[in-house]
Amino acid sequence: MKKWISIIILLAAAAVTLWGIPIKEVRIDGLKNIDKEFILSVCYSVEGAEFSVIKLRQDIENMYDLGYFDRIDVQALETEGGITVIYTVKERPFIRNITIRGNKKYDDTKILYEAPFLVEDVPFDTKYLHQAKYNIEKKYKEDGYFLVDVTATAEEAEDGVSLVIDIDEGSKLSIGTIRFKGLKELEPKKLKKAMESKESSWWRHPKLDTEKLDGDMKLIEEKLWEMGYFNASVEGYEIIPSKEPGRRDIVITLNEGKRYRLGDISFEGNELFTAEELRDMVSIGSGEYFTGDDWEKTKVKLLEAYGNRSHIFADITPRYTFHEETVDVTLLISEGSAIRVGTIEVRGNTKTYDKIILRNILLRPGDEFKRNLLVLSQEQIYNLGYFEDVRVIPRPDDKDPNILNIIIEVDEKLTGSINLGGSYSEYSGFSMFLKYEEQNILGRGYKGSIQFEIGKKVETYQLGFTNPNLFDTPTYVSANLYKKDQDYTDYTIMRNGGSLTVGRKLDLFTSGYLSYSLESVEVSDVSEEASQEIDETKEFRSSASLTFARDSRDNRFEPTRGTHNTISGELGGKFLGGDVNYYKMEATSNWFFRSFWKFVFSVYMQTGFVEKLDPSTEVPIYERFFVGGNIYGVRGYEDKALSPLDDDGYYKGGNFYFTTSFSYKFPIVERMITGYLFWDVGRAWETLGDFNFRDMRDGAGIGVKVTTPMGPLTLDYAYGFDTEQWKFHFGISQGTF
Repeated sequence: MKKWISIIILLAAAAVTLWGIPIKEVRIDGLKNIDKEFILSVCYSVEGAEFSVIKLRQDIENMYDLGYFDRIDVQALETEGGITVIYTVKERPFIRNITIRGNKKYDDTKILYEAPFLVEDVPFDTKYLHQAKYNIEKKYKEDGYFLVDVTATAEEAEDGVSLVIDIDEGSKLSIGTIRFKGLKELEPKKLKKAMESKESSWWRHPKLDTEKLDGDMKLIEEKLWEMGYFNASVEGYEIIPSKEPGRRDIVITLNEGKRYRLGDISFEGNELFTAEELRDMVSIGSGEYFTGDDWEKTKVKLLEAYGNRSHIFADITPRYTFHEETVDVTLLISEGSAIRVGTIEVRGNTKTYDKIILRNILLRPGDEFKRNLLVLSQEQIYNLGYFEDVRVIPRPDDKDPNILNIIIEVDEKLTGSINLGGSYSEYSGFSMFLKYEEQNILGRGYKGSIQFEIGKKVETYQLGFTNPNLFDTPTYVSANLYKKDQDYTDYTIMRNGGSLTVGRKLDLFTSGYLSYSLESVEVSDVSEEASQEIDETKEFRSSASLTFARDSRDNRFEPTRGTHNTISGELGGKFLGGDVNYYKMEATSNWFFRSFWKFVFSVYMQTGFVEKLDPSTEVPIYERFFVGGNIYGVRGYEDKALSPLDDDGYYKGGNFYFTTSFSYKFPIVERMITGYLFWDVGRAWETLGDFNFRDMRDGAGIGVKVTTPMGPLTLDYAYGFDTEQWKFHFGISQGTF
């Protein structure tokens, strides 16, 4: 229309040669609802201006752009004193009211939200009807109402139009079954598992969502590639009626193609590693089916290897040569340049000194940049326990492309706490405690604590201080003073003393510790039943111990991989100023393995033995080992139940023990509730020579750990295979309110 009118104007104007004549008057005929001055505000052709065909054409376009007119005709007449421009317009009708009928799922406000152009007292355009129908139906279909039908009509009203939107919502549809056409070898469940859309079952009724189905086609293609069907194709899907009312079945048509076995694998462009070294990193052997998943695993290994050799920006591209049954793979390697470390900057540490963080960075400015050391650095900083989150970010240098600067961003967390709460164990009963603890004193990494614990069976006072890096060296120093009174069923032990420990980090994961302990030990209130094994006595225990620990856990709070192993030897006797002569050896080993999703499998073993030394005649009760229940944990049994007995049936403890525990944990609520399955095996024996695997007892069960303001709360339900009984084990560790 505009183009046609403009051509007429040009022809008419050219015929009467009106160019340059001043405009005497501008008239607009046909206006009903719109002010003339408002229209002229977008026009160049106004009274007093020189007439121009080009400007007149622009004026008409501007008037149409206002959106108020269905049609505009124009005349330019030469009159006495100048040109008279006459517009004849047909206004669009205004929307006077909007009626929505049949909507139950969504109210009127939500319906009109999908058609924001439908507003009362604005000009109406017939295209609005189709756009409203499309938008509203789309909204319903996204929520599973695929049978929805929307009719939008405009009815003449006084001085405008009335819009009526009739909605037949239909019934909501869910997905019935999902079937595949074209499968030969593949199991449908593998492809279904890759899809976001799921089939209906007795416990779920997923809505039919075509947008999600469109995305599923891409996910199926990726899954086929991952499984090695490199020439497979997905043609599309069809929605068909289901036997179940309110459902629609999905039929997906695809071309499965075929799988190929790995033939020859070769490398081009490799200089840093030999072909044999690279071939050892390949996740699949020649003759096996080659899959996209195998390639991704191989690529990760290769890039990690290059990253660990400072070639962070290495790139690897596969080239496939397909044969009848096999595929040859050539890996085109661009090794790039060796990268070095530039500056190292710490950010976000509002309390902790830079040096506390930097001494845990295994890279230094000027070093070759190695990916594995960067990852280990991040883990070491997080394991300090001072930060909620640690981000180690490599950033290219602005001037030298072969340099990466390192930015360490940390989020400080509260490391000091005044704890008031309670703890419970089957062995010690319930007790109340008050504890002040600071894990990062003055931001220098010092640790200190003072604790009081009082209960019916326990009374403890303890003071401790630790400097993990004496004189800014990897030298560990710790001192503790304590007073502990424990009331057992058949006797009471009071221990007052202290210990001093000096350690040194030997390598990245290994540390050694030398400790000295001196305490006064008093055994009293011995029951008549226990008097044959336990004497009431008061003596000094003076001992020295040597411990080696290796800790490669990725996260010492919630580990998912790595190990934590310790071995220690302790020697006590008169030559150290004590009354108790003995030696003791203990070892622990804890292994963690990632499983699928966030499941973690762990194995924990511990063992130890103790022997008297002359002139002592026996190992004191408080240095013996007890197994069962919450003590050296074999759950499913009473406390001490797997320990040696005397002739009167009293648990006298053993000089040797061995336990192991297998557990499988999984998060229920992230960082709050953890569930786990476990199997415990173990026992204590009177001497090392009495050890026999057949004597060990086992228990298994389920448990849950809940992180609360009072600390981790654990509840285990275990079955003792020897007693054939179930037993609850409940515990509250000390924590913070």
